Amino acid sequence: MRRHLIAALTTVSAIALAGTGLAATAPTRAGGHARNTASPSRARPVCHLITDPAGDPGPSWEKVPGDGSVDITSADIASNATTLTGVVRVASLTNPDPQAPAGQAYFLLFSVKGGNYPFFLSGRTYPTGNAWIFGYQAPDPTTGINTSYTVAQGSGVVDLAKSEVRISVPLSAIRATLRLPAGTVLRSLEALTYRIAGQGLVPSQQVGPVRAPLGGLLLQFDTAYAAPTTVYVAGSPSCVPVGH
Repeated sequence: MRRHLIAALTTVSAIALAGTGLAATAPTRAGGHARNTASPSRARPVCHLITDPAGDPGPSWEKVPGDGSVDITSADIASNATTLTGVVRVASLTNPDPQAPAGQAYFLLFSVKGGNYPFFLSGRTYPTGNAWIFGYQAPDPTTGINTSYTVAQGSGVVDLAKSEVRISVPLSAIRATLRLPAGTVLRSLEALTYRIAGQGLVPSQQVGPVRAPLGGLLLQFDTAYAAPTTVYVAGSPSCVPVGH
């Protein structure tokens, strides 16, 4: 489990990327190549690609105690012909959580062969509403700080009954950045939970020469990794309700 305060989430649109000098840092379009694909499994659905023991959600880097809402127990990722879905399960999900008045964030990261940076699905619960994001992580060209860039908005569910957060994005919305035909191998799976410690949104991303954060500062509480040999083959059966 890593304890640290990470950089604020920064949102950029696909159109805005072209004018920010990010071409050198944006991920190379990946997926869909023969060398990056495998045959989707016809076996029983895969489940719990990531597991993590309950009872280890904190304290954070700032020594703030955690609770069940940020205590990862398992996570999965799955896809079909139209949608990519990630799920992060926790010990006991509360929303809104009185211990996190500014909100909470749930991330599922993965990599594909040919991609420069890790991609992510993110669900964030703010007092003003929830945000569902697909994007990638890369250094900010101005500060050099590792930052999360938004590629597309998605949809999601905060399922209190199952203590899980599900994030979905249409494959058509991310095709310019990442293609995921059946057989694409997703690896380096990682789940993370945070409490939001800064502002949720700002009116404008540009503040003079500096790009302002849109997502707020995040306090990291729990991290869980899949085994190094564990992968998900796009299109394979899964226990995840893709798109729901």
